[in-house]
Amino acid sequence: NGQKLEVRIAQYKASEIYLDGKLIARYGNVSANPSKVRGYLTSKEPLVIKLQPGKDNVIAVRLAYQPGLSYISSLFEPIPAFALYVNDYRSAATNYYSYLESLKDFVMVFSLFGGAILIVFFTHLVYYFFDRRKKVNLYYALFCACICFVTMPNEIWGVSRFGDLAVQMWVAYAEGVSFVVGMVFLLLTVYALFNYQWRRMLLVLSLIGACAIIYMYLNGVRGFVVCTNIIPVLFMVEGVHVCIWAMKRQMKDASFVLGGIILFVTFDVIGGLLDQATVLAQLLWGIGLICFPLGMSCYLDIQTAFTNRKLLATLKEVQALSAQNLAQEQEKQQILANQNLLLE
Repeated sequence: NGQKLEVRIAQYKASEIYLDGKLIARYGNVSANPSKVRGYLTSKEPLVIKLQPGKDNVIAVRLAYQPGLSYISSLFEPIPAFALYVNDYRSAATNYYSYLESLKDFVMVFSLFGGAILIVFFTHLVYYFFDRRKKVNLYYALFCACICFVTMPNEIWGVSRFGDLAVQMWVAYAEGVSFVVGMVFLLLTVYALFNYQWRRMLLVLSLIGACAIIYMYLNGVRGFVVCTNIIPVLFMVEGVHVCIWAMKRQMKDASFVLGGIILFVTFDVIGGLLDQATVLAQLLWGIGLICFPLGMSCYLDIQTAFTNRKLLATLKEVQALSAQNLAQEQEKQQILANQNLLLE
């Protein structure tokens, strides 16, 4: 009857779509030569098609797979080779605008978390440049840099959310790698904070993290889940052990770092169990992500305040001793003057 419909394409391949033998859309580059195939990640923008009345309308699809990529969905959503959803014009438009609103919420949430961590990164990097003996500031700044890369939306780095599939997949893969590397620097930060010398577990966890990165390249989404959910928990367990070790040695302020680690693991696990396509899941994940920086900041602020207090007390003692020495010197000078006067 000539009805106008809208279709939405979801794919992790390259495709050409035909309606009654006529090409109506092309996403990526389809080729019989695998080296020339270029996959395309589609948006949820609907495609308008108009059926011809009085005849059977046939939709045909030509697909091609781009090899050599680690196929990753950063929100853990199923990755379809190709899916075509048909809807009426009004419903499709409503769904699309609703999706744009939810996408705006995602970008806003991640930008806020990423911006907060970016400020912490620059702060501790400056601290390190002023006093390079304190490696803890360098480790902590590098941890924040890795996590900032993960939390910032793709648009911040000049990468479109849709389009060239290879770019999207490599960015997602880099996020997984950054998460694992960030956990290494996090543990180094905890070690440096409490001067913990037994670091064999760091080597073991780093090897496990390297294996997880390889697994992510080979298995895509499953490996991404391991790198962003399981590996951080393993590193955090070692961080908890070090914090308890420090507290047993009367480093009471270590409880702030311990609290940040526990909250991170808790929110990370809860967020991982929810539907990753919801703002709530990403909000919980982001809150958990900044819990450790908050705990670290509290600990470092308390330590800085304690150091300043000690320096102020020492300064007062030095000033008191200087005044006492000056008074004694003046007294000696007076006695010497009196003796000289007596001798004359």
